[in-house]
Amino acid sequence: MMRFFSMILLGFGLLSVSSSWAGLRLYSTPLSEADWQSQGTALICRLTHEIAGYGVAEFRQQNDGQLVFQVRVEQPATATAGEARLLSLPASWQHYDEGRDLGDLPVVPGETPFYLRESGARRVMAELEAGLFPTFVYQDWVEPQDVVRVRISALGFVAVVGEFRACVEGLLPYAFKDVRQTVLLYQTNQTRPSRQQRDQLDRVVHYLRQDEEVEQIRIEGYTDSLGLSRVNLVVANQRVDAVRAYLVEQGVDAGLIKTRAYEETEARFDNRTEEGRRKNRRVEIILSR
Repeated sequence: MMRFFSMILLGFGLLSVSSSWAGLRLYSTPLSEADWQSQGTALICRLTHEIAGYGVAEFRQQNDGQLVFQVRVEQPATATAGEARLLSLPASWQHYDEGRDLGDLPVVPGETPFYLRESGARRVMAELEAGLFPTFVYQDWVEPQDVVRVRISALGFVAVVGEFRACVEGLLPYAFKDVRQTVLLYQTNQTRPSRQQRDQLDRVVHYLRQDEEVEQIRIEGYTDSLGLSRVNLVVANQRVDAVRAYLVEQGVDAGLIKTRAYEETEARFDNRTEEGRRKNRRVEIILSR
């Protein structure tokens, strides 16, 4: 049935404005208003296109390296929405090119019914760069007797896709999961971060400068059981305080930081073994969103 609808729609060509008639509804942005916008940070890059009266098409890549293409809609899809057909169609003036049938895809219930990762997203991007118009065709999830066609305009895409790729090149090479917990291991009686440990902290600082969603930074210090317990607690506190001071010196908001030093009886590992004591001479920096 969906293939039947798709082949019928191939014959209609591409309209420049949204319109409707009995049994068929078309959504597309007028050619004079078609536009793509690129924006981003060191954590995420976006390339967006508004579809008049329907929603927003978006390419998105975060610093986890995965490219996504999605369409957010004003009318969320229902759980019974079914499948859509994805076509790649030429504009009415592109007589030299023929449309391509890119196959079926599931309609995801909710506000992002069309969601493609990696290879699917790159295929849509390639079609747009070729000047073609990716078009979703499906039976309406609100009025199932109607067929809906949603056109993604290629106009203006080539002019800004380079900005998007430049943004992607500038993404941080690590994500929140990579800096959520940082562990510094210390030598006996060492209280200040070493050069290598400062490098670890600099990585956290660099990330914090980009991510405004981090709400708390916990710095927790632990100790081994060698020597007097009261001295060990003082050492644990000195380690925590030195890490806090370094982060604040690098511009981290002191109001986000919470600190605590633990006694040797609250150690992470077994203080009866050399390996356990080595691991217990530690400071943990934990980020929370």
